[in-house]
Amino acid sequence: MIISLLFSAVSFGTEVKLTSFNRYGATPSMELALYPSNANSLEEVFSVIKISRKELYVRLIGESSKNTNSELFNFYSDKFPYWKGDLTKEPHLVKPLFVDALKSTTLYKTLNRLLKENGYHINNISFEKLSFDSNSISVPDVYIECAKST
Repeated sequence: MIISLLFSAVSFGTEVKLTSFNRYGATPSMELALYPSNANSLEEVFSVIKISRKELYVRLIGESSKNTNSELFNFYSDKFPYWKGDLTKEPHLVKPLFVDALKSTTLYKTLNRLLKENGYHINNISFEKLSFDSNSISVPDVYIECAKST
């Protein structure tokens, strides 16, 4: 089933478009394409869908907003102030901390809140294709494994 949200909204953070409901292995998957602008807020997406499965993957794909990217950089800057914002100084430390960095963002906090409001909790977060330079962090595929709270 593919659902398209055809309206746009202005929001402070990363905006999304619900591109599809599929399966990720045996588990239903909701794919949210991230856009820096000209899409929908997470609240708008969750206001028009109803999720009733016991398990669910939320897949985030695409480019985060400047705000989300800034929040990711702030996480690393707070953790490693001596980097002075340059993630390339110790690249082996960036990838292992990405999930914690993601959890510090408004995007994640909003998604987590909306999932909780729909009776879900997050079990696991995985990602593919992390790349970064001194100005940006790119993670085009983030998989968030959720389960219905009992």
